[in-house]
Amino acid sequence: MSSPILKLFDSFQARLSRNITLWIFASLVVIEAIILVPSYYREKQDLLNDLEEVSEAVVNSSTRWHEESMSEAELTRKLENIISEPVIKGVAIYKPDGQSLVMEGELPAIEISEIENIKDCQLCRRRLVGNRYDVAWSTHKQGVEKIIVIRHDASEIQPQLNRYIIGIAGLVLIISVFVTATTMIVLGVTVIYPILRLRDDLMAVGETLNHNGQQHPNFYAMSVQRRDELGEVLQAFNLMFKRVSWEITERKRAENKVRAEQEKSDRLLLNILPEPIAKQLKEGKSNIADGFTEVTILFADIVGFTKLSEKISPQEIVTLLNE
Repeated sequence: MSSPILKLFDSFQARLSRNITLWIFASLVVIEAIILVPSYYREKQDLLNDLEEVSEAVVNSSTRWHEESMSEAELTRKLENIISEPVIKGVAIYKPDGQSLVMEGELPAIEISEIENIKDCQLCRRRLVGNRYDVAWSTHKQGVEKIIVIRHDASEIQPQLNRYIIGIAGLVLIISVFVTATTMIVLGVTVIYPILRLRDDLMAVGETLNHNGQQHPNFYAMSVQRRDELGEVLQAFNLMFKRVSWEITERKRAENKVRAEQEKSDRLLLNILPEPIAKQLKEGKSNIADGFTEVTILFADIVGFTKLSEKISPQEIVTLLNE
C-alpha cells in the first residue's frame, strides 16, 4: 500500500477525524433539511398551481360559452364532458346573489357565502380538503356576472411530493457524502496526519533524551517545512526539543564536574586524616572521639607506631597493644 493511502487510512482511524466527519456530515444534513421544508411547500404550491391552470381553462371556456348565448342544456352537456376528465371532479356555477345555476359532479366544499369582493378578485378562494382541491373563480372582470367553483382531484399531489422528498433526500445524501469525504481527505493530509505524527514525536522525545542526546532524532517535525499555523507548532516543537536536550546535556556536564570535584576532595581528605575519621566527617559528625573504660598505659617506644596509628582505628590499636 502506498504512503499517501496509508496516510489517509491512519487519518480516518483517528478519533479526531471521526468526530470532525460526524459534525460535518450532521451539519450538511441539518442545513439541507432546513432548506427542504420551504422547498417542500413551494413544490406543493407549484402542483396546486398546475391544477389551477386546468380550472382556469374551464373558466375561460365557460365564459366563452356564455358569450355565445349557449343554452343551459348545452352548457350542462359541455360541463359533463369536462368533469369526465380525471382532474376535474365537480363544477358549480352561481350568480353573484348566490343563486345556483349549474352543479355537475362532486359538490365543492367552498360555499358561495365565503366569497367576498367578487368584483375585485378573479381567483377568489382556495381550499385543500383531503385529496380534493377546490378553487372559486369570479368572471366579473371578463364581463360575465358569475362565480365558478371547481373541484379538482388532488390525490396525485401527495405521491408526487413523496417522490420529490425522496429525490431531494437522495441528492442531499450524495452531496453530504461527497463534501464530507472531500473535506476529510483535505483535512487528513493537511491537518490530521501531521497532528498524529507530532503526537508520535512527543511520545518519542523521552526515549531520545534518555540516550543523552547521542541518538540522532528522526522526528517528523524536523523534516517538514510549512508556512501556516501548524508549521509554527512544528517549529515550536523543534525549538523545545533542542532547548530541553541542551539543558539536559548541560545538567549532566555539571553533575559530572561536581562528582569529579567531590572525588578530588575525598582524596585530599584521606591524605590528611585516617579513613575512619574522614568517613565520620563526611557523615556530618562534629565531635569525633572514641572512649575506653579500662586503659593500661605503656611507656614504650615502638618502632613504626606513629605510622601504624595513622592507618588503623584507636580500637584496633588498643586491641593490638593488649595482645
